[in-house]
Amino acid sequence: MKHNALVQRFLERGIPFNDHLGIEVEHLEVGKSVMHLPMRPEMVGDPFRPAVHGGVISTLADTCGGLAAFTALRDDQVASTLDLRVDYLLPGNVELDLWAVSRVIRAGSRVCTTHSIVHQGDPDTPVATATAVYAVVKATGFKDSTNS
Repeated sequence: MKHNALVQRFLERGIPFNDHLGIEVEHLEVGKSVMHLPMRPEMVGDPFRPAVHGGVISTLADTCGGLAAFTALRDDQVASTLDLRVDYLLPGNVELDLWAVSRVIRAGSRVCTTHSIVHQGDPDTPVATATAVYAVVKATGFKDSTNS
């Protein structure tokens, strides 16, 4: 597998949107990733309920799924989202952090499929589940932008 520390640093700080949200890699192994997203007031999508914005939930699921896919690929390959299906099961509690657990279902030569569970402390009570398909492409021009 690719170097965990470099991958973690890149996912957390090398992708500006992930850095802005505060996504953190908690666990990484071949075919599996776990991420954490500390909740902030600006992540509210429905102030009347209140509930976490669906885009925040789907971003965490996609990022975690993409990282799980990445761990299953060769060192000269990367994953790029082709399709993401998110099922929102419960409103996200705006006072609780989000967690995502993603596992590779199948890693092929052209696509990689993952399943993710987004929860707020209990994986058996998911806020959302997601299935994603990632294109497997040759890595070009990777640069560690986190050292700037």
